[in-house]
Amino acid sequence: MKRGDEIEVSSDEEGLKGCWFRAILEDPLPKSGNKKLNVSLLANDGSSTTTQKTTYRRFLRPIPPESLFTAAVEFEEGCVVEASRGGGWWTGAVVKKINDEEVWLYFDSRPNLLQFKTGQLRQHFDWVKQEWVFVSKKSTFRCGTMVEVKVDVWVPSVIVKEMVNRKSFVVKSLKYLSWNDGEESKPNRTVGLSSIRLTPPTVSVKSSFGLMESVEVFIDPGWRPGTVTSILCVQNTNEVNAACMQQVLEEHS
Repeated sequence: MKRGDEIEVSSDEEGLKGCWFRAILEDPLPKSGNKKLNVSLLANDGSSTTTQKTTYRRFLRPIPPESLFTAAVEFEEGCVVEASRGGGWWTGAVVKKINDEEVWLYFDSRPNLLQFKTGQLRQHFDWVKQEWVFVSKKSTFRCGTMVEVKVDVWVPSVIVKEMVNRKSFVVKSLKYLSWNDGEESKPNRTVGLSSIRLTPPTVSVKSSFGLMESVEVFIDPGWRPGTVTSILCVQNTNEVNAACMQQVLEEHS
């Protein structure tokens, strides 16, 4: 990188971490990384703007070449990607594939979860020691992983931070995810490995439940275990299921 080059610039400001915007480098690169540099941010169409900022060398990288990106890549759950939004590329993790063309992404900055089309995504590379390094999947329990947390019941949640010891995690209930920057933020919770499990895969609902069958029933805010102790004789299948659920609730209330 040299003065006058088009580059990408990031920031450690809250709400902008992990996002890369195009800019023009206005100063020559210093030997020391402690000196601030001037950059001019570019508009979405690539034209110059009057917006300038000062930053450190560690927040700069070259424009990733198109040859880095695989044309027909599949974005699997757990992979790290960059998503095009608001004139920048935001680093996030795929937490759920909706279909072949749409996914849910998790970001460290608010809002926590957003839906994207795969055409808005590209693979994520880090600029390390003057080389592009591909970033693959993260660990099983990682930031953005959909989980269930034991708090009397199993509460659907998302991991927002992995602690240094990797034996505890900061989680937020899906019920309290903020989709609007104006909404009041709800407190997170720190839990250990013994209080966390992966979200079970989606399965088709059985048309009926057997006597003494072990089941889990969702009662806001989470899933609780129960046993079918009796089945009411009604004609409508949905009523049978509802009756079973009610019996479970009565036995475990």
